Amino acid sequence: MTLTSPRPASTTSVVGRALVSLMVAVLVLLGAGLHGAPPALADEPAPAVTVALTSVYPASPSVTDTVTITGQVRNTSGRPLTKVQVYLWRSTDALADRPALSDVLSSQPDNPLGRRVLVPGSFFNVTDVSDARSQAVPSGKATLEPGESVTFSVRAAVQGEAGLGLSSGVYLSGVQVRGAIAGSELETLGRVRTLLTVTGPGAAPAPTHPVVMLDSRPSLLGRSVFLDDHLTDDLDGRLASLLALAQQEGTTLLVDPALFDALTVMSKGYTVRTTPALSAAALAHGQQAAKTFLAALEPLLNQGRAYRTLYGNPDVARSVAADRAELVTNAAVLPKGHRLARLPLAVVPARLHLDRPSAEVLAPLRPAMVLASNLAASATVQSTAGIPVVRVRDDAFDGGPGPNPATSTPQVIGRLQAEQRLGREVTTLVTSAQQADAELAAAPWRTRVALTGALAAARPADATLDIFEVPALDERAADALDAAGESLVTWGELVGDRLQAQELAGSLLPQTVSTTWGGDTAAATAWLTAAQEQRDAALAAGGVRLHVVRHFVTSADDQEIPVTVTNGLREPVTVNVHFETENPQRISVADTAAITVAPGDSDTVKVRVTTSANGEVGVTARLVTTSGREVSPVEQVTITATQAGRVGWIIIIASGVVLMAGTAIRIRQVQKERRLPPGPAQAAHWTTTTRDDSE
Repeated sequence: MTLTSPRPASTTSVVGRALVSLMVAVLVLLGAGLHGAPPALADEPAPAVTVALTSVYPASPSVTDTVTITGQVRNTSGRPLTKVQVYLWRSTDALADRPALSDVLSSQPDNPLGRRVLVPGSFFNVTDVSDARSQAVPSGKATLEPGESVTFSVRAAVQGEAGLGLSSGVYLSGVQVRGAIAGSELETLGRVRTLLTVTGPGAAPAPTHPVVMLDSRPSLLGRSVFLDDHLTDDLDGRLASLLALAQQEGTTLLVDPALFDALTVMSKGYTVRTTPALSAAALAHGQQAAKTFLAALEPLLNQGRAYRTLYGNPDVARSVAADRAELVTNAAVLPKGHRLARLPLAVVPARLHLDRPSAEVLAPLRPAMVLASNLAASATVQSTAGIPVVRVRDDAFDGGPGPNPATSTPQVIGRLQAEQRLGREVTTLVTSAQQADAELAAAPWRTRVALTGALAAARPADATLDIFEVPALDERAADALDAAGESLVTWGELVGDRLQAQELAGSLLPQTVSTTWGGDTAAATAWLTAAQEQRDAALAAGGVRLHVVRHFVTSADDQEIPVTVTNGLREPVTVNVHFETENPQRISVADTAAITVAPGDSDTVKVRVTTSANGEVGVTARLVTTSGREVSPVEQVTITATQAGRVGWIIIIASGVVLMAGTAIRIRQVQKERRLPPGPAQAAHWTTTTRDDSE
C-alpha cells in the first residue's frame, strides 16, 4: 500500500474559502439587520460616550424643510478619544402603525434599523480629523479627554439623495458618534435616537385631545400663611407653561379648587413660614404672580371647556380601599358661592388607574368624566358604573427610544408626535412644563379638539378595566387623618361652627392623600400637622384654659366655688366645665351650664359643691364641648369637708331653743300666778316664806 501525502492547499483556494466565509458573515449580519438583532449581552461594554439632544428643528418638518439636530457629546470612557465625528442617522422606512412604533421603542439601540447620512456637510467634526467636508471647522483639537463635553450641530435636507431622503411619515432618527479609543481603530462610540414626524402635501389632519391639569402640592396652612413659597416657583415655571397651553383653542382645562383657593389668598398678600423669612420684595413678587395668573385664568373658566377636580386631588383608589370613601365624597363638594362650584366635575385617579370600587363610589357624585389609562378598549370615551371614562395614553410623554438618556425635550416631542400621528384621537394629560412644551411644539398636521364633543357622543355600555394592585394607605397617614378629623369635629363644636369644621375637613383631609405628594407621606403629614397647629394648640393648652382653685374647704353641705374660663382664640367659644369626684357619695360637684366666652376674654361662674360627710376628696375639672369632647388639660382640685363646726352650731342652737322654751314656760307660769286672787295658797306661801326668813 502506497501512502501519499496530501497536497498543500493552494493560495487561491484558501483565499476563496475566506471570501466565502466573509460573505456568509455579511449575509448573517444583514439578516440580523433586517429581522432584528438579539438583545445585547449583559456583559456588553458601556458606550464610550453619552449623547444628549438639545433640539430638533423643525420638530415636525415638511418634506421641503431642512432638519437641524443639536446636542452634546461627553466622553465617559475614561480614556482619550480621537477622530471623533457626529453623523446624522435615520431609518429607511416609515413606521406604518402603533405596533410598529412599539417594536421600535422596545428595540436594542445597536440594532441596525437605519443608516448614516454620509453626504458632505451632514456630519460634525468633534476633534480634528482633517475632513473639510464636515459642518465644523477643524479646531486643531486632537482629543476628547475623559469627562470632557462638546456641543454639536448637524443638519440635512429632508428630501433628496443629498439629504435624509425621507417622505411623509414617522421615522426613527438621531445621531451616531464614531471615533477611536486611545488610538485604536474607528468604531461607533455612542448614539442617540428620537422619532421624527414628516408631513407632505395633502397629509390628513390628526385630531388630538390634550387635557391640561392645573394643580400643585398643598402649602396653604390657613388664613394668609403658607408652609413654603413653592407656589411662586410654580407660577414662574410649570404653571405658566401649563396656562400657555390651556389658552390654546381645543384644549381641555382641569382646575384644582385647592390651587385656586391658595392663589386667591396669595393675590391678597401672604406670609411664609420659612427661616430666614422671605423679603418683602419676594412676597410682593409672589402676590403679583398670583394676581396675573388668576386674571389670565378667569376668561378660560367661561369658555365651556373648563372642569374642576376633586378638592386637592385625593388618591381615590387608595382612599376607597382604606374604607375612607368620605375623603373622596367630601372633596367633591364646594361651598356655596365658590368660583369653581358651577364647573362640572372631572376626576383624575392616581397613576390614571381606575378600579371598579372607586367607580362605584364616584358614580353618585355624577362626574362629567373620569380620566383613566387602564381601559381594555381603544375608544376615546367609554362607560364604567354609569360614568363616562376617557381613555388617556399615559406613555405618550415617555420619550425614547433608548439608549439613555432618552427623555430630553426633543425626544419627548418626537415620541408625542409619533403617538398622535399614528394613534387615533390620542388623549393626553399634561401636568409638567416639559409636557406642555411638547404639546406646544409646532405640528401642522395636528388639530386640537376639546373633549366636550366626545363626551356628548354615544359610548359603549360598560368598559373593561385592566386590573391593578392598589397600594395600601400608609399607617402614618391613616393616624394623622384620624387625629385631624377628631380635632376638627371638636373644633367645630368649640367655636360653635360645625359647618366651618365640615368645610375644613373637606379641604384639609383630602389634600393629605393628594396625588401631588407623589407618595411622600412624611411631607404630607408634616403639612397637615402644620395646618392643624392652631386648632390643636387650642385643644391642648393655651388656647382655651380653665382656672380653678387647687384646694377648697367647705363647712357647709351646700356651697359654691368659682371657676374661670379664658379664651385666647380669635373666635368665640362655648364650653362646659365637667367635674368628676373620687367619692361622689361624700362630695359631688355640679357641671356648669354652657359658657360662651368672647375672643381674648374670660368669664367666671360659680359651681355648687354638695357634701354629705367629713373628709378629703380629689376632684378633676375639665373643659368640654357641649357634646362632651375634651378641649383642655384636666385640673386637679382637692375639696375638704368639715362637718364638726356644723354639729357645734346645731348643739348651740338646740340648747338655746331649750333654754328659751324653759324660760318662756316659767314666765307664763309666773304671769298665771299673778293673775290668781288672794287665798289660802298665797297666804301659806307668804307664811312659809316669812317663817323661813324669821328662822
